Amino acid sequence: MTREEILQLQPGPLADRLVAERVMGWRLRKRMPDVEAYEWVSRDGRATGYFWYPPDSENYSPDEFCPSTDIAAAWQVLEALRRSGGRYRIWSPCAGDDEWEVELFPGNSDEAIIVRAPTLPLAICRAALLVAIGNEDVKDDRL
Repeated sequence: MTREEILQLQPGPLADRLVAERVMGWRLRKRMPDVEAYEWVSRDGRATGYFWYPPDSENYSPDEFCPSTDIAAAWQVLEALRRSGGRYRIWSPCAGDDEWEVELFPGNSDEAIIVRAPTLPLAICRAALLVAIGNEDVKDDRL
């Protein structure tokens, strides 16, 4: 993905999966052989407690990781970045403005990645993905 594609990314399963994989460092593990149901596992192989179902699946779980729409999950993304040494600032919409602004400072950097979006979870996800890819474009066949 390019920076421009990330800045155009919409809330939904693709954004959620990209954040889980690229920012949180999780991978999918199939839960049952004959069902299209997966669970997210951490780098060390432990279950995270979150599930994922293919976007065209009729399955649904309230335990899905949806940081692009769920503020609690988006906050986990910020906390993961903070634990890795990053800092952040959040600006709420001002009068006459309808977008949230997130400034992420990766690691010990004083240079911020600034992203604006109509919702706070989406702004957090876009900014976190920009931090995760750095200056490299990421190829992703799901786009």
